[in-house]
Amino acid sequence: MGAWGSRIQIGVNPVTVPPPEELDPLPGKTYWEKAELRLGLDLFSTPPTVKVYRVQGGANVNDVIATTALNACVGAVGTSDTFYNWREGKRIRMLDVDLRKLLDCVHLNPLAFGFRLDDDTEGGLVFHFTVFGPDSNRVNNYGVRIKNGAEIASTLPGAPRPRGLTVVTDQAVYIQGDFNKTNWIPAAFLADSLNILSNAWTNDDKSYQTLNQRVASNTEVNAAFLAGTDITGGAEGPSGQNKGNYNGGLENYPRFHETWSGKTLTYRGSFVSLGTPRHVNGPWCGTGGGGTYDPLTGRISGRTGCNIYDPPTRNWSYEVRFSQGQLPPLSPRFVYLRQERFLREFERP
Repeated sequence: MGAWGSRIQIGVNPVTVPPPEELDPLPGKTYWEKAELRLGLDLFSTPPTVKVYRVQGGANVNDVIATTALNACVGAVGTSDTFYNWREGKRIRMLDVDLRKLLDCVHLNPLAFGFRLDDDTEGGLVFHFTVFGPDSNRVNNYGVRIKNGAEIASTLPGAPRPRGLTVVTDQAVYIQGDFNKTNWIPAAFLADSLNILSNAWTNDDKSYQTLNQRVASNTEVNAAFLAGTDITGGAEGPSGQNKGNYNGGLENYPRFHETWSGKTLTYRGSFVSLGTPRHVNGPWCGTGGGGTYDPLTGRISGRTGCNIYDPPTRNWSYEVRFSQGQLPPLSPRFVYLRQERFLREFERP
């Protein structure tokens, strides 16, 4: 059945979702165990180092051969702490992933990584990215940033195309720029929370600037989203209604960090909430505002309002190909991707 011109589905069967802890990078956890590639930013090493991991004897061990191959692929992965998140009030220690360079690296080193790009064990590729640090199990300033993903394919001639890609992290994920826009394949993100940066985001220096200097550009993302979301009033359903902080609503499921006024975010996919985030706690604050962050002192001056984002024009809809059996890797074991439905237009801030 449908309401509001069938834009909202009612009478839909209950949605079964994995518990948030199922995303943890631990032996025995589904996504970590099933992933073709397990990358972790090790903050216990000096300097912080990105390593490839495998599960052996019920424990995580550094895959030295794969890590060596990864390190030889210049620019595929790295780390930074130059992004300032105004909602969290923190600089974010990022695991930075250039997706196409990473796919190039895998194609050049199939023996080292143990799989090919056209692997279809779970219906395609499953990449798990994480941050191992002293605060990994609590609220922290960690994140995983995926960029250069407009086309999910290697740039190298003759490289096979992935059949699908699911990106998993137990931490916050930041999608920078277009994702899966060209030559669509089934794709998904599973994360503690989900952030989108537009194509205009080319340098983290702008993250310290006043909102009106962080100008977005039109961007397109095509993937299922399964991530943590805040709860209005601190409770689900009527018990939280009209109490405490508003969570921003479905239209703010993805978190924004730019002024998107007059710009469009095109999105085709499916939204599923995995519950409240475990590793971020900055409340939804609203739109507009300004202020200046001094990276030398760590202080904010002249702040007005929230200085976090202005909303995009939302050209959002459900990805109908999911209902036709073209599901992201690992999703066929669940049913919720088939059950999510969307409002056709989102005009709220």
